[in-house]
Amino acid sequence: MSASKEAVGITRISSDGTTLVVVGIPVPEGISLPIPPDKSRAVVIGAPFRIGGVPFLVAGVHIYGEGPKRAGTDIVIFDMDHVHGIVKDHSGLGKTGEIILGAGRKEDKTCLPQKQDRARFRHSCRKNRLLVI
Repeated sequence: MSASKEAVGITRISSDGTTLVVVGIPVPEGISLPIPPDKSRAVVIGAPFRIGGVPFLVAGVHIYGEGPKRAGTDIVIFDMDHVHGIVKDHSGLGKTGEIILGAGRKEDKTCLPQKQDRARFRHSCRKNRLLVI
């Protein structure tokens, strides 16, 4: 975790699903773990969430040893405050520029508000059960 100031927590899970170790911030209860499909080498990004008003993102990736057998899975929590600050800074966008960042799956949907008409955008996000970060 010392290689990235944004990585603030890692949970290592064995191949049978047992939590082996937690370093830093643990995954909060109620947050879906982004576990990749079996035999996948892809990183799965979970839905953003907040702890004490600070935005976080969770990601999961399988760990492989020398062979094809999966040794376990790492679940990493990233502090998204820096990204959130970039998206909220509209100084270089002029009058009509916009940054729209969002993600959605059946169970988790998220969005960041637009520069223009924030109230309407937030209402639309909440109406569609999106988490506004």
